[in-house]
Amino acid sequence: MKIILTIFTIVFLIFSCSKKQESNNQYGKIIFKKNTLDSTSIFPKRKIALDSIKSKLIFKPSKSYIETKSNISIIKSEYLKILTSINDSTRKFKFLDSISSIFSEKLLNEIIPHWYGTPWSFSGYTSIPNNGKTGCSYFVSTTLKDMDLNIDRYKLAQQTPENEANSIAILPKNIQKFELQNPYEEIKLMLQKIETGFYFVGLSNHVGYLYISSSGKYFIHSNYIDGYVMVENAEYSNAFISSIYFISKISGNREFINKWITNEEFQISKKINSE
Repeated sequence: MKIILTIFTIVFLIFSCSKKQESNNQYGKIIFKKNTLDSTSIFPKRKIALDSIKSKLIFKPSKSYIETKSNISIIKSEYLKILTSINDSTRKFKFLDSISSIFSEKLLNEIIPHWYGTPWSFSGYTSIPNNGKTGCSYFVSTTLKDMDLNIDRYKLAQQTPENEANSIAILPKNIQKFELQNPYEEIKLMLQKIETGFYFVGLSNHVGYLYISSSGKYFIHSNYIDGYVMVENAEYSNAFISSIYFISKISGNREFINKWITNEEFQISKKINSE
């Protein structure tokens, strides 16, 4: 009973925090990405705008990056106390599933917002958002590291997109692979096959996060085309075009979230990306 009450207390505090952010206009009517595609683009010329209220994405952080990371570490330690006190496997799975959703929300709307606008560079590896430049792989590995994962951000960022996906998935059941013959026509159909959730996505020569919700399908990445970290509508992103996709669960991945809570080291393939 004490465990259940503790879980409810934590969840209540998190939702209270979200409401506070909303009242401070962190969810306000903000258009973060507005881009007119030129005539050379794959997709028809059109404007792409994201509304934070509709997408439920926060674009402006409400706290400093240091404070954000510190709060995540504190909450993680509380989760560990609860997890170690649960002996029943069914209850443990339910607990991991609930914490998995919270992890995804914090990564998506507390850590990543600090990184929007950070300049892209092929060789960028800054560990400080909007101070220096970051490549696509380092954007992913650094934000995961800053969620207090026991992961080597350098080794992860040096892998091929497939190896990165496998490292994050941990088990084959947590990864989906799609090969498209005509990606320009098949992307929408592929995205319809992916369940609601938060994912790592590895493409032929690019990586990022994929967020699937009832309001849309969003690609969050350090964009080598526009030159900075951004969120886009995945269905109309030129950077999302690929002949192959490796999509690894973050939300709903019990093995991943268990490693996070227990601080177990993530094993990473030693195959180095030649790029």
